[in-house]
Amino acid sequence: MVLFTQHSVSTEFDHAKEQLQPSLNAMEQLAAEGVQVILTYPNNDAGGRQIIEQLQAFASRQLPNTQVHRSLGRHVYHGVLALAENPELAVACVGNSSSGLKETPAFHCPTVNIGSRQEGRLRGANVLDAAYDQAAILEEVKRCLHDSAFRKLCRTAANPYWLGDAGPKIAEVLANVELGTSLIRKRMTLAGETKNGWYR
Repeated sequence: MVLFTQHSVSTEFDHAKEQLQPSLNAMEQLAAEGVQVILTYPNNDAGGRQIIEQLQAFASRQLPNTQVHRSLGRHVYHGVLALAENPELAVACVGNSSSGLKETPAFHCPTVNIGSRQEGRLRGANVLDAAYDQAAILEEVKRCLHDSAFRKLCRTAANPYWLGDAGPKIAEVLANVELGTSLIRKRMTLAGETKNGWYR
């Protein structure tokens, strides 16, 4: 099963349509090979309308093994990612959503990150990168679905976004912060000099 979401890139929104097409071609090929593909709408960034129109056209073809949804909602979305915990099920998150980097490690879900939208962001060992190229996307998705060594790595890989003990750390800060009017007084952000230098 593939869970697919591709957003526009804010600095490349005028290329959203051409950047999406190789991904849709790859999803169509996977579906033709028997893979269940769930596609969801992008966010409302510039260029998103182009993507939605392409997804609507894709959905209108009613291809076997494909579903297009506006949104799955948090619980269903995470539920699909959690299926990756089962070694008997082949699940992959595909696209360029930040959830592919930040949320999938918690579910040990193999992920294919497409294009430049998440360039330079921290990612776990469960994330593979692909260009806007149908063959490259297919290669990495099939690795997520069928490469037993990579799937095993994903189930044991560390989550780079998890530090642990958040509750005690927050409680310690709150217990030791000095209470007073300086804590609650509104601060203005005009240019001026502070104890640590200039701010603007």
